[in-house]
Amino acid sequence: MLSYLITFLYFAIPVAAVLFFAVCIYRYSYAKFQNKHHPGSYSPEQLKTRLILLIVSAVIFGVMAMVVVTFASLLLMAVAFM
Repeated sequence: MLSYLITFLYFAIPVAAVLFFAVCIYRYSYAKFQNKHHPGSYSPEQLKTRLILLIVSAVIFGVMAMVVVTFASLLLMAVAFM
């Protein structure tokens, strides 16, 4: 039972990080697009908040990607040297 939970978390956490990054990049790019075509649609504070969330999500996504790739390569090396 615990192995199923660990397997689920191994895939669910990176998927959640990817979704968070995708939503943040969509929200930021949409706000920039709206401000370009309809000036004043979003205030500078809203743009700054969305940019900060985009940076935070990019860091989380990068760390999660690095952890997943490292863990997968360690598993492959462990199997190769058995």
